Amino acid sequence: MLKNKLTLKITPILTGGLGNQLFKIGCALNYAKKLNRTLYISKSHFIKNNHQSSEKTFDTLSKLFPWLEIGTDSIDYHNTYTYSEQSDHAFKFNDITKCIPESIIANNNNILLDGYFINPQYLDCYFCDAFTIKPNNDMSRYGTFANCYFIHIRLDDYVNNALYKIELAAYYTYCIKAIKTADNNAKFIICTNERGINLDNYIKQFPGWDGNCNDDSNSNNSNNSNSDKTKYEYIIQDINDDELDTLYIMSSCAGGICSNSTLSWMGSYLQKPNALRFMPYPWINFIYGFNHDNTIGIYPEWVCVYNTINNFEIKNL
Repeated sequence: MLKNKLTLKITPILTGGLGNQLFKIGCALNYAKKLNRTLYISKSHFIKNNHQSSEKTFDTLSKLFPWLEIGTDSIDYHNTYTYSEQSDHAFKFNDITKCIPESIIANNNNILLDGYFINPQYLDCYFCDAFTIKPNNDMSRYGTFANCYFIHIRLDDYVNNALYKIELAAYYTYCIKAIKTADNNAKFIICTNERGINLDNYIKQFPGWDGNCNDDSNSNNSNNSNSDKTKYEYIIQDINDDELDTLYIMSSCAGGICSNSTLSWMGSYLQKPNALRFMPYPWINFIYGFNHDNTIGIYPEWVCVYNTINNFEIKNL
């Protein structure tokens, strides 16, 4: 007798940081519904990374998705079909229901998803409702997020990375000014995974920054020294905050300036529908088989996109 279809599993291979993991889980959850499978996260199908420990990773996922089934058992390879995303399609949507043979879908097979699936079309329209976001650290030091906009500066593993190093200085300046024009009470919280000269080189170019950047995790800066007399307020995120805290901050803000990072993509995705959000183009450099056509799908309709090559906001993608 065949097993009940809902005892069959769909499992994503988890790699990368939290942002990448959320895209994989979101995709698997969507296709679990479409393919009548149960979403299952297997610790045996987790590839360690330099972002945080395995224990910390699964603790974070358990907090974000209390309903999520996470186990140590590997799925049965003898009864499993592996769907592997094409390497240069990490940002391109391919309907998995049309890519998996009908016999696999109809028969008694578990499904293992091997890929990044970084495209909003992979996400169910209700995926944002699946989250429970509670920070690990005290957020009261940041005050209200009502007029707060995050600026994500991804450094560390992105510094001098051939694929991900995008020139974002002009992009940050444009977006900060655009947000301040739209909301005169805007203040900015700088979310970053690194302190030091790389961070200093970015924020010293921000409008209204007085140049006295330091590593004080509670530091803030506001002045009227810029020529247009506009007051800008910046707060640097506490260095002790982790990825879950960062996601909470981003999702709580009234908008944000993403880096080319899936963590800030998800942070802006979880904001209110009317949030003012920006993302840079291109997302990655066009090497290793990546190009405009197979990466443009990462941009959702609710975001403002800024061309970092020619320095202008793109009205129509």
